[in-house]
Amino acid sequence: MEQPNGDHKPGADSASGDPKPDRDGNKGNDSVSTVRNVLGRWGKKVGEATKKAEDLAGNTWQHSKLAFSSDNPLSYKAGDKDEWSYYKVIIPLHQLKAVNPSTSRAKPAEKYIQVISVDNHEFWFMSFLNYDSAVKCLRDALDARNLFV
Repeated sequence: MEQPNGDHKPGADSASGDPKPDRDGNKGNDSVSTVRNVLGRWGKKVGEATKKAEDLAGNTWQHSKLAFSSDNPLSYKAGDKDEWSYYKVIIPLHQLKAVNPSTSRAKPAEKYIQVISVDNHEFWFMSFLNYDSAVKCLRDALDARNLFV
């Protein structure tokens, strides 16, 4: 419907002549507010994507190491006193040289994993919840590391 003066405003409500609200509730065809709204939505999406990327990068960094912490403390002498301490082993994946599964000859149920670092230090791990999965994960990590060396 045309306005009494014969002009028709795009986006106007034909009955009242008032601009129709856009999907954000703003009235009018103000291109500045439209651009502001689009950039605001885009900014929120960029913020969410950035947060997800930061989380992913943090997880990747955390998983680039082989780490083990003891269940029981070890004793050691400090002066004339016996001290107890838990120990932790952390090996960056780029320092892995070999992963070797092993089983005790005397007790076949006892399974171990030998990890050798590039400077030939040996670490023996035992008491896994899922031994086969641990061996597979360590071998996969070693294989992936070898692709980039």
